[in-house]
Amino acid sequence: MKQLLLWLFGLSFISIYSQNIVVDDTRTAQDLIQNILFNNSGCATISNFSVTGGNFGTGENSYAYFNGNGSVFPFNEGVLLSTGRAANSVGPNSYISSDVGINWGTDPDLDALFSNTSNATVLEFDFVPATNYMSFEYVFASEEYQEGNANTCVYSDVFAFLIKRIGDPSYANIAVIPNSSEPVSVTTVHPLIPGGCAAVNESYFGTWNANIAPINFNGQTAVLTAESTVIVGETYHIKLVIADHTNSLYDSAVFLKAGSFNIGTDLGIDRLRTTANAFCGTETLDCGIVGAASYTWYRDDVPYDVFVPIAGANNQTLNITTEGKYKVVVDLGGGCLSEGEVIIEYGVIPLVFNTDLTSCNDDGTIFSAFDFTDTDSITTNGDASLIVEGYYHTTNDATNEINKITNFTNYTNTMQDEEIFVRIKGMDGCTNIAKITLKVFNNPKIKADETMYYCLNTYPDTITLEGGIINDNPLNYQYKWFFSNGVDPIVDLNLSTANIAINQVGNYSVEITSADNCTVTRNITVLESNVATITDILISDIVYSNRVSLIVNVTGIGNYSYALDNFDFQDSNVFDGVLYGYHVVTVRDKNGCMPDTQETVIVLEYPKFLSPNNDGNYDTWNINNINTSVKFNTISKITIYDRYGKIMKIIDANSQGWDGTYNHVLAPPADYWFRVDLIDYKGKITTKKGHFSLVR
Repeated sequence: MKQLLLWLFGLSFISIYSQNIVVDDTRTAQDLIQNILFNNSGCATISNFSVTGGNFGTGENSYAYFNGNGSVFPFNEGVLLSTGRAANSVGPNSYISSDVGINWGTDPDLDALFSNTSNATVLEFDFVPATNYMSFEYVFASEEYQEGNANTCVYSDVFAFLIKRIGDPSYANIAVIPNSSEPVSVTTVHPLIPGGCAAVNESYFGTWNANIAPINFNGQTAVLTAESTVIVGETYHIKLVIADHTNSLYDSAVFLKAGSFNIGTDLGIDRLRTTANAFCGTETLDCGIVGAASYTWYRDDVPYDVFVPIAGANNQTLNITTEGKYKVVVDLGGGCLSEGEVIIEYGVIPLVFNTDLTSCNDDGTIFSAFDFTDTDSITTNGDASLIVEGYYHTTNDATNEINKITNFTNYTNTMQDEEIFVRIKGMDGCTNIAKITLKVFNNPKIKADETMYYCLNTYPDTITLEGGIINDNPLNYQYKWFFSNGVDPIVDLNLSTANIAINQVGNYSVEITSADNCTVTRNITVLESNVATITDILISDIVYSNRVSLIVNVTGIGNYSYALDNFDFQDSNVFDGVLYGYHVVTVRDKNGCMPDTQETVIVLEYPKFLSPNNDGNYDTWNINNINTSVKFNTISKITIYDRYGKIMKIIDANSQGWDGTYNHVLAPPADYWFRVDLIDYKGKITTKKGHFSLVR
C-alpha cells in the first residue's frame, strides 16, 4: 500500500494532491484536555492533568493536537495519542511508521489488561461530573491493518480508556466493541481477510487507506463512542493510553474528537427495531437529573437533521408515543448545559393466544406433571419470529422478568386450573403475555390388554372385541380402532363403535377418548386356534391281560386336552391301564374352539402266542372278548393270514379257535396276522387287525 501513485499519460506526469492532517505536538496535557477534548467544562471540574510519551531525542512527542486541515478525515480537530512520533501520523500514507523511543516503557494498568506492552503514551486527569453520564468519540488507526495480509488476523497494538472512581480498586475499560466487553483492536475489528480470517465486527471498521490518505496509517476504524455512567459529585480518574503489543514494530494511534468529551445526560441506548429493543406502547424517557434549573426536550424526524423543541416539554421526564430522535438539554446552572440524545423506534406488540394445557392421569388426583413448551406453538400461533422468553406464576413476574419458573418441562401443578403466564418476545423486542391454564382429568378406566382366539373352523363367523370401558356407559366415549398383521403398516379400520366384530387374526388396538379429551389405548391380540383332528389312536401290544395303553395323535393349531370315556381331561395324549372293550376318546381345544372332537376305539383282547402242543396252554387261538361282542359291536368273523396274505383259517368267535393247522397239516412256526370284522347296531362294519406268533 505504501507507494507513490504516478499516472503516465503520454510524456506528462500528473501529481494527485490531497489535503492531510496537521499536528502540533507542543501542547500541554491541560491544554489538550481542557481546551480541546472537553466541550462543556462547566459540567465538570477537571484537574490533575498529565501526559507521558516517547522520548525520541529530538523534542518530538508521541501526543499532539491535530487538525483535519480540510481533509476527508472524519474529525475536524482533536487529540492524537500514538505509539510513535505524532508527526509521523501526518499523511499521505506513503511509508511505514515504526518508531522506537529511548527507554520507552509501558503503563502498568494497561499491561495488566494485555501484558507484554511497550512504548505507551498516556493522557490522564481527574474530573468531578455534575451529571450522570460521560462520553467521547474516537477513531483507532494502525499500520498493522494490512489489506489482504493474514498478519491483520494476528497482530495489533492495544489501547484502553480506563476510568475509575477515586477509591475504587480497579479500572474499567470503555474502549470496547459496542454492547460488549471486547477491546477494540486490529484483530477484533476488520473485514474479511482472504486467505487469512473471516470478518470480525466489520460494521465498526472504517476504511483501508490508500497512499493519498490524510493520515499515515494503513487502515482505521469507523467513528466509535466510549461512554460510561457516572455518579454526580464523585471524583473520577480517567487514563487514555495506547501502546505497542508483543513487539515495537508498526505504529498505531487513537484520534479523539475535539469537544466530544461530553459530561452529559444519559438517555440510555438507542431503542431500535434492528437491535430488538424498540419501544412498545407509551413509555417514558427520564434524564435522571433531579432539580435542574430547566429542562428542554427536542424531537427530530428522519433523516435526523433538525431538532425541534417540543412544546410544553420542560420536565425531568417525557412521555414518548412517537418515533424519532429525542434530545434533552438540562441547565444545571453555573454554565453547565448537559445534553443527551437517543433514537426511539416502535416495534409491533406480538399477537399471542391463551390456551389450556391438559394432563390426564390414572391416579384419580388433580395433580400431574406438565411440559409448558408443549404450548409454545399455540401461544405464538406458530409464528417462528416470536420467542418464548419464560414462564411465570403471575403477570407481574412475567412483566418484570422475575421469579422465572425453572422446571418448566416437568412442572407439577399445585391446584386445579392453575394459571401460568408466558412472556413472548417479538423480533422488534416488544413483548406480550399469554396465559396457560393447567387442567388435570382422569383417564378412562378400561380393562387390561388381553389375548383372544379366533376359531378357524367357524370362519366366516365373527367374534366381538370390546373397548373395555369399566364402571361407565361406553357411549360416553369416542373410539378409534386399528389393525396390524405384524408385517404390513398399521391400518385405521375407520370404526368408531365401542365393540367391533372381526374374523381375522392379528393385533388390534383401540384409542378411547373421554369428553375431557383424555385418551387411552387398549390392545387386543387375536390368535388363531381350531378344533383337533384325530389322525390315529395307537394301542400298545396286548398281552394276555385286560389292560393296554392308548396314544391319541392329533393335528391342529389349538392347545388340546384329552379325555377317555368322558372322565377328567388331561394334558397328556397317553392313557395307560385301559381295559379291553369299547371306549370314547374326546379331544378339547383349551382356547375354546368347539365342538370337541370324539372318536371311538375298540380294544380287543387276544393271546400273543399259539403253542399247540396239547399241554393245555395256548393250544388254540381266538379272540377272548366276552359274549363275542364289544359294546354295540358284534364279531362277525375272524380271518387268519400268513405273512404272504394267504388265508390260513376263518373261525367263529364262539368256536375253540385255530389249532395251528392248514388243511389238517401243521402250519410252520411264524408270525400270523388276523382281521376281525365288527358290525355295530346300524350294520356298519369296522375292521380291526393284529398279529400273534405260532410257536412249536
